[in-house]
Amino acid sequence: MHGTAPHSLVPADQRVWTERCARSGRRTASAYLGPLGTCTQTAGRRPGRCQPLPSPPIADDPTFLQALSAATRDAVVAAASVRRYPRGSLVFAEGDEAHDVLIVRSGSVKVVVVALNGREVVLDVLDEGAVLGELSALDGGPRSATVFALEPTEVLVLGHDAFGRLLDTHADMARTIVGVLVARLRGADRRQLEFGSNDAIGRVCHRLLDLRQRYGRALADGRVLVELPFSQTDLANWAGLSREAVVKGLRSLRSLGWIESDGRSITVLDEAALATRAAQ
Repeated sequence: MHGTAPHSLVPADQRVWTERCARSGRRTASAYLGPLGTCTQTAGRRPGRCQPLPSPPIADDPTFLQALSAATRDAVVAAASVRRYPRGSLVFAEGDEAHDVLIVRSGSVKVVVVALNGREVVLDVLDEGAVLGELSALDGGPRSATVFALEPTEVLVLGHDAFGRLLDTHADMARTIVGVLVARLRGADRRQLEFGSNDAIGRVCHRLLDLRQRYGRALADGRVLVELPFSQTDLANWAGLSREAVVKGLRSLRSLGWIESDGRSITVLDEAALATRAAQ
């Protein structure tokens, strides 16, 4: 993860929105979860210059779309329109009075809020199959967070009425939405405990373990490679730390022999040590 990563995560519309939020003092809280594929090392190649293996990611929990029955998925696709977003573009903004539900069909997005001091906080990165905007559709309130495309992203868009009809007529969709909300609430509880009990290196270890579980692939030699979905600045914002604290933390973990890093790739060498340090 670098501040000068190929994906520009601070486009002009994001800067304008961030400044607007900082001036208005808007502040909300939310939590999100989601998965992303990576690549894996082959003989004679360094991490970051890898060829994919057919093995699945370490974490293979079903996405929102995958958890639906085939009939319900077909009904969702039939009722939805398609919208496309270029890399770095605004998908929707915190405070918007919009009530459409979006489902990521391809690509990935980051979910953020802005604190009173203007600092951006990354809540999560969501990928193919994830659902966005369901809270506004359910309670009629404004958007609780802002979403930006990390790469060219295509979403299915369900209008408020269409979303409600699908919930009424497809019980598995209603159950799946409840499951999404429960998972996000549990994740928010874990983050609150983490922020209240861990130092900077402990928080970095938490984030690396999370990334490993969600995005990691096992290498042939037993190590785990993680292709990072965002910049080092975003990692800092996700961990509730300064970028300098994250850089220092990653350097310490490399010196301990627990990780290796090369660009946006991190190889986990000692998961047990990271877990022990995260629990301190």
